[in-house]
Amino acid sequence: MKDRIASNWYPPMMANARIGGYAPGTMRINAIPSQKVKLYFIMNRAGDVVKVEILDSMGNRSLDAACVESITMSKNFGPVPDDIKGEYILIPFIFGYYSK
Repeated sequence: MKDRIASNWYPPMMANARIGGYAPGTMRINAIPSQKVKLYFIMNRAGDVVKVEILDSMGNRSLDAACVESITMSKNFGPVPDDIKGEYILIPFIFGYYSK
């Protein structure tokens, strides 16, 4: 599950870009500081994602949207094992974004 979500996660453009300038060397822009986005998603027994909700973030809309999209783009995680009960399964998930 984690690998599938990670394969669909695309951080916002220019989040931590290196830009060459007229001066020697390059300049790094840290437009988004290190942070965590906490969310949960609900899937049905077939493994389809039916809802994604952000619980806590620093309010960076582009980063929040990238996190939600990585879950929705994953679409299906396969059938839920029989030993897990319930019609819907709630999965908590934390994205860690770290600038260098």
